[in-house]
Amino acid sequence: MDGRFARIEWDALPHFPHERGDDWYWVLGIVGVSSAIAAFVLGNVLFGILIILGILVIVIYTTLDTHEPITYVISQAGVTVNDVTFPYAKLTSFFIDREHRHGPHLLIRKPDGMNELLIIPIPEEHLDDIDETLSYYLPEEHLEEPLSNRILELLGI
Repeated sequence: MDGRFARIEWDALPHFPHERGDDWYWVLGIVGVSSAIAAFVLGNVLFGILIILGILVIVIYTTLDTHEPITYVISQAGVTVNDVTFPYAKLTSFFIDREHRHGPHLLIRKPDGMNELLIIPIPEEHLDDIDETLSYYLPEEHLEEPLSNRILELLGI
Protein backbone atom coordinates (compact mmCIF):
# COMPACT_ATOMS: atom_id res chain seq x y z
CA MET A 1 0.00 0.00 0.00
CA ASP A 2 1.21 3.50 -0.76
CA GLY A 3 1.14 5.41 2.57
CA ARG A 4 0.50 8.75 0.86
CA PHE A 5 -2.95 7.71 -0.35
CA ALA A 6 -4.15 5.40 2.41
CA ARG A 7 -7.45 6.08 4.18
CA ILE A 8 -7.80 4.06 7.34
CA GLU A 9 -11.01 4.25 9.35
CA TRP A 10 -12.16 2.48 12.52
CA ASP A 11 -14.37 2.95 15.59
CA ALA A 12 -13.30 2.51 19.21
CA LEU A 13 -14.64 3.30 22.65
CA PRO A 14 -13.22 6.48 24.22
CA HIS A 15 -11.57 4.47 27.00
CA PHE A 16 -11.25 0.95 28.31
CA PRO A 17 -14.51 -0.02 30.06
CA HIS A 18 -14.17 -0.67 33.80
CA GLU A 19 -16.31 -2.81 36.00
CA ARG A 20 -17.04 -0.86 39.18
CA GLY A 21 -18.58 -2.69 42.08
CA ASP A 22 -20.27 -1.18 45.09
CA ASP A 23 -16.95 -1.24 46.94
CA TRP A 24 -15.47 1.25 44.44
CA TYR A 25 -18.21 3.78 45.19
CA TRP A 26 -17.94 3.21 48.96
CA VAL A 27 -14.19 3.86 48.89
CA LEU A 28 -14.69 6.96 46.73
CA GLY A 29 -17.36 8.26 49.11
CA ILE A 30 -15.38 7.54 52.28
CA VAL A 31 -12.19 9.13 50.94
CA GLY A 32 -14.10 12.11 49.53
CA VAL A 33 -16.19 12.81 52.63
CA SER A 34 -13.16 12.33 54.92
CA SER A 35 -11.13 14.75 52.84
CA ALA A 36 -13.94 17.30 52.80
CA ILE A 37 -14.41 17.04 56.59
CA ALA A 38 -10.65 17.49 57.08
CA ALA A 39 -10.75 20.59 54.88
CA PHE A 40 -13.71 22.03 56.86
CA VAL A 41 -12.01 21.29 60.21
CA LEU A 42 -8.82 22.99 59.02
CA GLY A 43 -10.86 26.05 58.05
CA ASN A 44 -10.65 25.61 54.27
CA VAL A 45 -14.37 25.63 53.46
CA LEU A 46 -13.93 26.40 49.77
CA PHE A 47 -11.60 23.43 49.27
CA GLY A 48 -14.06 21.17 51.15
CA ILE A 49 -16.86 22.25 48.83
CA LEU A 50 -14.59 21.69 45.81
CA ILE A 51 -13.84 18.13 47.00
CA ILE A 52 -17.54 17.35 47.40
CA LEU A 53 -18.34 18.76 43.95
CA GLY A 54 -15.46 16.74 42.45
CA ILE A 55 -16.74 13.52 44.03
CA LEU A 56 -20.25 14.22 42.72
CA VAL A 57 -18.94 14.85 39.20
CA ILE A 58 -16.93 11.59 39.29
CA VAL A 59 -19.95 9.60 40.50
CA ILE A 60 -22.23 11.10 37.84
CA TYR A 61 -19.65 10.58 35.07
CA THR A 62 -18.98 6.95 36.01
CA THR A 63 -22.66 6.04 36.36
CA LEU A 64 -23.62 7.48 32.97
CA ASP A 65 -22.84 4.68 30.58
CA THR A 66 -23.43 6.64 27.39
CA HIS A 67 -19.97 6.37 25.95
CA GLU A 68 -20.48 6.16 22.21
CA PRO A 69 -17.74 4.77 19.97
CA ILE A 70 -15.49 7.38 18.41
CA THR A 71 -14.73 7.28 14.69
CA TYR A 72 -11.05 7.69 13.82
CA VAL A 73 -9.78 8.34 10.29
CA ILE A 74 -6.22 8.67 9.03
CA SER A 75 -6.09 10.11 5.53
CA GLN A 76 -4.27 12.58 3.31
CA ALA A 77 -6.06 15.42 5.12
CA GLY A 78 -4.71 14.43 8.53
CA VAL A 79 -5.97 12.60 11.59
CA THR A 80 -9.71 12.90 12.23
CA VAL A 81 -11.35 12.19 15.58
CA ASN A 82 -15.13 12.14 15.04
CA ASP A 83 -15.63 15.37 13.10
CA VAL A 84 -12.44 17.20 14.16
CA THR A 85 -9.54 16.96 11.70
CA PHE A 86 -5.97 17.63 12.83
CA PRO A 87 -3.94 18.45 9.69
CA TYR A 88 -0.41 17.03 9.56
CA ALA A 89 0.99 20.59 9.53
CA LYS A 90 -0.35 21.02 13.09
CA LEU A 91 1.03 17.68 14.33
CA THR A 92 4.68 17.15 15.22
CA SER A 93 5.24 13.40 15.72
CA PHE A 94 3.64 10.04 16.42
CA PHE A 95 4.36 6.78 18.23
CA ILE A 96 2.59 3.42 18.19
CA ASP A 97 2.62 1.86 21.65
CA ARG A 98 2.33 -1.84 20.84
CA GLU A 99 2.90 -2.81 24.49
CA HIS A 100 0.00 -0.81 25.98
CA ARG A 101 -1.86 -2.73 28.69
CA HIS A 102 -5.17 -2.49 26.76
CA GLY A 103 -3.85 -3.23 23.28
CA PRO A 104 -2.03 -1.04 20.77
CA HIS A 105 -2.44 2.71 21.09
CA LEU A 106 -1.43 5.54 18.79
CA LEU A 107 0.07 8.61 20.45
CA ILE A 108 0.24 11.78 18.38
CA ARG A 109 1.87 14.99 19.60
CA LYS A 110 0.01 18.20 18.84
CA PRO A 111 1.78 21.20 20.37
CA ASP A 112 -1.31 23.31 20.95
CA GLY A 113 -3.76 23.41 23.80
CA MET A 114 -3.71 21.70 27.16
CA ASN A 115 -3.90 18.13 25.84
CA GLU A 116 -0.71 17.92 23.89
CA LEU A 117 -1.16 14.20 23.09
CA LEU A 118 -3.91 12.43 21.20
CA ILE A 119 -4.17 8.90 22.60
CA ILE A 120 -6.05 6.64 20.22
CA PRO A 121 -6.75 2.91 20.62
CA ILE A 122 -6.06 1.06 17.37
CA PRO A 123 -7.08 -2.41 16.20
CA GLU A 124 -4.33 -4.95 15.53
CA GLU A 125 -5.28 -5.29 11.85
CA HIS A 126 -4.47 -1.62 11.14
CA LEU A 127 -1.08 -1.42 12.88
CA ASP A 128 1.14 -1.71 9.80
CA ASP A 129 -1.08 0.49 7.61
CA ILE A 130 -1.20 3.24 10.22
CA ASP A 131 2.56 3.05 10.79
CA GLU A 132 3.28 3.26 7.05
CA THR A 133 0.83 6.10 6.44
CA LEU A 134 1.88 8.25 9.38
CA SER A 135 5.59 7.65 8.67
CA TYR A 136 5.09 9.34 5.32
CA TYR A 137 3.66 12.50 6.92
CA LEU A 138 5.20 12.68 10.43
CA PRO A 139 8.44 11.69 12.16
CA GLU A 140 8.25 8.87 14.68
CA GLU A 141 9.28 9.84 18.21
CA HIS A 142 9.08 7.77 21.39
CA LEU A 143 6.10 9.17 23.31
CA GLU A 144 4.58 7.95 26.56
CA GLU A 145 1.11 8.22 27.98
CA PRO A 146 1.03 10.90 30.71
CA LEU A 147 1.13 9.74 34.31
CA SER A 148 -2.21 11.46 34.97
CA ASN A 149 -3.91 9.22 32.37
CA ARG A 150 -2.47 6.09 33.94
CA ILE A 151 -3.54 7.16 37.44
CA LEU A 152 -7.09 7.94 36.31
CA GLU A 153 -7.24 4.59 34.54
CA LEU A 154 -6.06 2.76 37.66
CA LEU A 155 -8.76 4.55 39.64
CA GLY A 156 -11.33 3.43 37.09
CA ILE A 157 -12.27 6.92 35.97
